[in-house]
Amino acid sequence: VVAVPPVMRTAYARRLDELLESRARMLLVVMEYDQSVAPGPPFAVHEDELRRLFPPQQYMLTRLSSKDVAPEFRARTGTPWASIAKMDEVTWLVVKRRPLWRRV
Repeated sequence: VVAVPPVMRTAYARRLDELLESRARMLLVVMEYDQSVAPGPPFAVHEDELRRLFPPQQYMLTRLSSKDVAPEFRARTGTPWASIAKMDEVTWLVVKRRPLWRRV
């Protein structure tokens, strides 16, 4: 998702939904940072957007880990990343729920 420009994410999530079977699991690694500091990629993807792309009626999202990776990006001198203050790499477990009509 971090490589997908924001205007294409809804279509990307829809396509994933078509491809994933019920109870499918995927790990999603996203970057959370102030997108105005550096344009990306990687693009910033925050929790509220993930929950919009993968709504709770259809998906269960569990935040597994978070790590500040800003120091690694600041080392890229001469780029917009050199001035990044905080950048978290967040790992999510995303599980596609069973359709309501199949839950028993």
